Amino acid sequence: MIGFLNGKIDLLQRPNVIIDVNGVGYKVLVSENVYKNLTVGQKIKIFTYTYVRDDALELFGFLEIDDLKLFESLLAVSGIGPRTALNIFSFGERQNIIEAIVKGETIPEANVPESFKVLVRELNSLGLALETIGAVLVDEEETKSSEEKHEKGVTDEKLN
Repeated sequence: MIGFLNGKIDLLQRPNVIIDVNGVGYKVLVSENVYKNLTVGQKIKIFTYTYVRDDALELFGFLEIDDLKLFESLLAVSGIGPRTALNIFSFGERQNIIEAIVKGETIPEANVPESFKVLVRELNSLGLALETIGAVLVDEEETKSSEEKHEKGVTDEKLN
């Protein structure tokens, strides 16, 4: 499995990004929200999910580890494949997606298709919000707390 790629964007070809990592180009599928903020030549670190099936090997990319965790949680729901899960990220940021699933509502500011509205209601009724989304939120808070402690520790060390 490939956990992340650290390199330079060589080519943008919606919904794919080719990332040059030491002369090797990796084709990564990204959501529209990620794609629209990228430029050719930009240095990038992207967390990846490796999807393997008989006829394909695909990489799905996320700028934040917590987005990858949410993506993996969505894959745990029967009937949701990686492309559907990735498309969910095109309708909003992670927090908006989590809130929509927890409340069983759609993302208010997004122009979302009816299929997404049905999917959100199904995810909510399956209890994804309680089991896996809650875990993503807890992990996110622990990551922030750990980062804050590290920053404080670094600051304290500089003072001493």
